[in-house]
Amino acid sequence: MTPDGNPILDRSDIEGFWVVGGMCGHGFMLGPEIGWLAAEYIAGDKPPYNIDEFAIQRDFTGKEVMK
Repeated sequence: MTPDGNPILDRSDIEGFWVVGGMCGHGFMLGPEIGWLAAEYIAGDKPPYNIDEFAIQRDFTGKEVMK
């Protein structure tokens, strides 16, 4: 689980490689939607959600949001 409770969904430094994880026990609930978002972004489509809050390099000093 990430320090802020949000999953990670972001491109990595390796071309064509995405990081999707950090969901801990929430993965069962969030997995289908996160998987759909990842597939949309990987395919080059723009889903209706902004994934900036799921970035690898985000500020993890904030409080946990998914509790």
